[in-house]
Amino acid sequence: MRIKFLVLLGMAIFLSSCVTDEQFQRTQNNLYYLGNSTSKLQTRTSKLEKKVSNLEEKVDKLETKVLAEQKLKFNQLFTEIATIKNQLNDQASIEKKLNSTSSQSSSEVTQEAIKDIYTKLYNLENKIALLKNIKNNNNPVVVKDDKYFYKKAYALFTSGKYQEAEKAFTEFINKFEKSPLIPNAYYWLGETFFKRKMYEKAIINYDEIIVKYPKSSKVPASLLKQGISFLKIGEKDGAKLIFKKILKDYPKSSQAKYARSYLKRLR
Repeated sequence: MRIKFLVLLGMAIFLSSCVTDEQFQRTQNNLYYLGNSTSKLQTRTSKLEKKVSNLEEKVDKLETKVLAEQKLKFNQLFTEIATIKNQLNDQASIEKKLNSTSSQSSSEVTQEAIKDIYTKLYNLENKIALLKNIKNNNNPVVVKDDKYFYKKAYALFTSGKYQEAEKAFTEFINKFEKSPLIPNAYYWLGETFFKRKMYEKAIINYDEIIVKYPKSSKVPASLLKQGISFLKIGEKDGAKLIFKKILKDYPKSSQAKYARSYLKRLR
C-alpha cells in the first residue's frame, strides 16, 4: 500500500513538472510576440510622426504662399481701382466733348464707356470685399438676402448673359416684392430685353418703374430708354411724348439733354 502511494505521488510530481514547463514556454512565446509587436508599433508610430511633421511643414509653406498671393491680388486690385477712379475724375471732360458733338453714335459709345467704367469699379470693389472675407474666415458664411440675389443677377447682366440675367431678375422681383431694389431690378430687366432688341418687352418693364415707383431715381433713365425703344419700333409720336415728359418733369437730369437732342432730330 505504501509503495502504491509513493508511485502515485511520483506520477503527480512528474505531471505537475510537465505542465509547469509547458506554461512557462507559452509565456515566453507570448512575451516574445508582444515584444515584437511593440517594436513594430513603435516603428510605425515613428513613421507616422515623421509624415505629420512633413505635412505640417507643407501646410505652413502653403499658408505663406496663399497669403503672399492674396497680398499681390490686393495690390493689383487697388492699382486698378486707382486707375478707374482717375478715369471717373475725367468724366466732366468726357461729357464736355459729348456736348460738342452732334453724332448720335458717338454719344452712345461715350455713354457705354462711362457705364463700363462704373461696372468695372463695382466689380473690383466686390472682389476686394470677397478677398477680405476669405482672409478673415476660410469658410465665410454668405447671407443670401435680397442684395445677394440682386448682385448675382446684375453680375450675369454685366457678363453679357442677358437671358440668364432676365431669369434671375424675374425671380428676384417675385421673391423680394418689398425690397428697395425692386425698381432697379425692373430697370435692368428692361435692359436685358433692350440689349437683345426685344423693344416691346423692354418698354413694358421700363413702364413698371414709371407707374409703380414714380419717386425712384431710375424713372428718368427708364423714360429715356423707353423713348428710344419707341423709336426703334418706329413709333415716333410715342417717343416724342416721352422725351417731352423728361424735359418737363426732369429738366435738370442728365437724361434731359439726350431727350432734347432726340427731339431736334424728330422735328
